[in-house]
Amino acid sequence: MAAMTFDPRELVLQQLRRSTFVIPDLKGCFRDWPVECSPHLDQIRKDVHAWLEETLGEGRALQISKRADFGLFGATEWPYASYERCRIACLFCAWVFTWDDEIDSSLGSMGDDLESAQTYRFETIQFVKETLGLAPRSATPPSNKIIRNFEVVGDALREAYTVEQRQRFFAEVDRFMRGTEDEQRRRLLSRDLPTLEQFWKYRLGSSAVNICTSLIEYGFGDMALPAAIWEDEDMKTIERNTNIHLSGLNDLYSIKKEVAINAVESLIPILLANKLVPDLSAAVDHVAQYVADRSAEMDECAERLLQRYPQHAYDLRRFVDNCRCMCTGNRTWSLSTGRYGITERDINEDGTIFMDLAELCIKGEPERRPDSPEEMC
Repeated sequence: MAAMTFDPRELVLQQLRRSTFVIPDLKGCFRDWPVECSPHLDQIRKDVHAWLEETLGEGRALQISKRADFGLFGATEWPYASYERCRIACLFCAWVFTWDDEIDSSLGSMGDDLESAQTYRFETIQFVKETLGLAPRSATPPSNKIIRNFEVVGDALREAYTVEQRQRFFAEVDRFMRGTEDEQRRRLLSRDLPTLEQFWKYRLGSSAVNICTSLIEYGFGDMALPAAIWEDEDMKTIERNTNIHLSGLNDLYSIKKEVAINAVESLIPILLANKLVPDLSAAVDHVAQYVADRSAEMDECAERLLQRYPQHAYDLRRFVDNCRCMCTGNRTWSLSTGRYGITERDINEDGTIFMDLAELCIKGEPERRPDSPEEMC
């Protein structure tokens, strides 16, 4: 008799497929934080669509990217920025999403090709470094248009940012590249799932959230926090918790899409696979409470920073408020775009969200699984 084998990824997918659950009201995660949007949203959307058309050309990828509404994402992430600075930040959002989609397991041309993805990462990190003015320009630009089209962002940051600010931005881009590599290697080369600690190590890099917070100073235009604040442990916690907030809730909102493409590199499957929670409902509640706790911790850290650096109170308040807007903006965008397959009928008046994992939702194109019942209890 042949020995029984099991696939950890398939086991957790079996727990999730055709399941339903409710995301609870997440008001504890958002406290009394501001919800803002740039007044330049309409024009920003046009700018982002023009960039996508030039970068992607006609085809399904362009249609999906336009529906994702990266303009709204950026306009709620940097709502206080001037039109030009919001435009650049939003073009960065469009760039990082389209860049990441190339190594995505569902649509990307390099989703299952680690060797090509590694070349893609290497060429990207070199070009980003060069356009930021942190390395001499190569004689030959990258052949990949997505990589090349970072240039508008790099040029703007080189002109506006100090060397220290550009180095901080570049360090986060490098961390993002390493996080996506770790994630892709695990998906392609191992059937085992990471521990929760290993997950957070790569997720907080692959999320790209810290790149976004490194653009807050650029968004305001007149802000340059001193090195002592950036190195302060409370400041590091604010950045980390902003990242956890966006990443954790993103993994709740996007679970329908992830299950549809058999992806298990997100928080809910990791909790289940490591048996840290008894079932799916408990996993959802765990994420909600964990993010709420990190939100409260953010506010506590902000108060301590204000007491420690009163001479920088104005800029600190603006920076932290922008981090809070990133958190609330991510919710606005996630529930407004079809990228994650959440529709108006799923959102209840009490703030809860009904999630049906029997729906296929690949890049915002939901439909029923062929063998699923019409009604699920």
